[in-house]
Amino acid sequence: MTMISMKPQRQESGTERDAACHGGCGLCLCLDEDQVEALGLDRQPPAAGTKVGIRAVAQVRRITRDVDVNDAGQGEDGDGGVTLELHITDLEVTPEARAPASVLYGNNRA
Repeated sequence: MTMISMKPQRQESGTERDAACHGGCGLCLCLDEDQVEALGLDRQPPAAGTKVGIRAVAQVRRITRDVDVNDAGQGEDGDGGVTLELHITDLEVTPEARAPASVLYGNNRA
């Protein structure tokens, strides 16, 4: 599996997303105190700026497709943007990013 950057390709200045992510950092995930404790990160939380590995399972909650009815070439199957709302149901946070091979084959030295 290839890692894909979640940094937005287009800036959405002045949006709620900018306010939450301070400058278009991409996909943000906020954990409350109970979730941090459940993950065992409360005793020694990683320092700000530290890269951590995550593995998650999510359920698709909402799919939205925008269609511009004023665009002459578009019909129902137009090139409108698709957005997804995902509800993360299970999450694992590891102390450092692990190579995909180590996850698949159990080699923890990566």
